[in-house]
Amino acid sequence: MPAGKPTGKVREIDKARLKFWKEAYPKFSFEEKVSHWAGTLLRRMRWNADSGADEYAIFTAKWYAATKADEPEIDRIMDSIFENHWKDGNREEYGKRIRL
Repeated sequence: MPAGKPTGKVREIDKARLKFWKEAYPKFSFEEKVSHWAGTLLRRMRWNADSGADEYAIFTAKWYAATKADEPEIDRIMDSIFENHWKDGNREEYGKRIRL
């Protein structure tokens, strides 16, 4: 198989991901979106920390720009996450990482 060509399983995952973002996610309430982002981002941060990497490395200006383009409410969502889900989270470190 040529390098870079997605396998059948990868295509299935990509289709499922696209379906989620196009069909399911837009129907989420604000609180459901907050829960989705809180869980997803915390899991990614833990993966980094468990492998000895900087847990806040997932947050970059590039990540923020792409996320903001897809989810215009990401600032409000992140405010809610820090206030209600990640009370021990470092909002200042997050802010430094996403500065454009």
